[in-house]
Amino acid sequence: MVKACLNTFIIDANGKKCNNKRAFNFSSKENILISLIKEKYVSQIENKKTDTNANRLKTEAWVKLAKEFNCCGDSYRDAQVLRNII
Repeated sequence: MVKACLNTFIIDANGKKCNNKRAFNFSSKENILISLIKEKYVSQIENKKTDTNANRLKTEAWVKLAKEFNCCGDSYRDAQVLRNII
């Protein structure tokens, strides 16, 4: 049973650290914020090309999106987490 989630680890009911890296669920405010920020980068993020340059641009777009999200959001989310939920 999970008691609380702290940044990069979970504290179980006994007060011990677990190795899981699970954060809180996204709030509705965060989901809306991600959608609004994603609109700026949609052409890069949803590009169907998979060559080196396109992949580099996609990664850069996700990093920029994560920076903007973390400036406005309630909690820290890295680019990989944001990439997995969209």
